[in-house]
Amino acid sequence: TDVSFEVADGTEYYIAPMINITEDASLYFKYGWSSADVNVTGDINKPADLDGTTVALGTVMSWGSNLYIRTEAGVTDYDTVSATGKGSTGGIGTDVSVSASPEIAYGKIAIGYKF
Repeated sequence: TDVSFEVADGTEYYIAPMINITEDASLYFKYGWSSADVNVTGDINKPADLDGTTVALGTVMSWGSNLYIRTEAGVTDYDTVSATGKGSTGGIGTDVSVSASPEIAYGKIAIGYKF
């Protein structure tokens, strides 16, 4: 039996206190909460949606009066997600289960212009 998982509609809420290092550069620490919807198809029960925490470190540097660059590196650690079979005829038995503890490490670079 084919099974597919889809993670969609991610949402993130965070705080990011910033400290100026120089006149043109700042450093920030980010802490937040992340969530995403989980959808499945196939002969398994739908697992709970994803919830987790995000921690990151980033910089913002100005170039001239209007141009800036922002960098960020962080990790989002989601709660354990698990699913079990529905036990349909010819499908996945109720004694079969799978679980995972997703963790996403990421890096971002953005260049912007202030109007």
